[in-house]
Amino acid sequence: TVGMSLRRARVSFAAIGAHSRELMRVGLPLTISGLLVLAYARIDQVIVFSYAGERGAGLYGAATRILDQAVIVPLSITTTLFPILVAAGPARPERMRALLQHALEVLMAVALGALAFAIACGGPALGLLFGDEFSAAGTALAILMGVFLVTCVGYLTGSMVLIFELQKRYVRYAATGLVVNVVLNLIFVPSHGYLAAAWITLVTELVVVGLTAHACLAALAWRPHLGILLRAAVAAAVTCAALAIFQHAGTPIGVLLAETPFLYGALLVATGGLRLQESIAIVRGPRA
Repeated sequence: TVGMSLRRARVSFAAIGAHSRELMRVGLPLTISGLLVLAYARIDQVIVFSYAGERGAGLYGAATRILDQAVIVPLSITTTLFPILVAAGPARPERMRALLQHALEVLMAVALGALAFAIACGGPALGLLFGDEFSAAGTALAILMGVFLVTCVGYLTGSMVLIFELQKRYVRYAATGLVVNVVLNLIFVPSHGYLAAAWITLVTELVVVGLTAHACLAALAWRPHLGILLRAAVAAAVTCAALAIFQHAGTPIGVLLAETPFLYGALLVATGGLRLQESIAIVRGPRA
């Protein structure tokens, strides 16, 4: 990758010294907040192991593994989106709002579909992936797919944090999330086990993302349009109900796993829960 880049662009390291202070000013708060987020995303697993034992930790770890892999979706979309947002810049707020709105619609469409599948088929899916003994973690997986939905919004607001230079404020938000997570886990996990940890993860993410979104939306003076998101929620709800019926009728989980994207995609198009052309443009990275 480095070789291909150097063939196309001239790279100079001469200006690093001149910009090092600015890089530290911008990057250090992001590093600290990233470590705080990593801490509250992982410490609950240690607490679950300490109080719920190996079985609880194993079940919770299996569900968490799915969440860890799922975040590649918002990461990919926001990584593509970020330079486009920077090119628009705060000087072109209407352009930024349009880009963010389309990206939000894409992310919510994906997250709602994942949540619908986890609610209807989470247990059998975990059994298929890890073995039948992990099917008991289906409820935890459904809760963590709710976390995934909030996390998708978090990745989007995370891009705005850097653009509007809200890094120091984000450190406070992440620290608040860590305190909330640890305190609630120590209170509820000993008596309610790993399911409490899953719910607390959702609460923590709501706190951090909610505070960040409030600051970012105020900076951009943007209020997202919810009409398309509500139609996507309807498509997800119908998908969830259909999957539950098919599963009750004895349809193998492998078949449901393969057919869900087509069923949900058709319902999204039918309900108008996704603006297809604009969404494709966001995913591909349109030029500013």
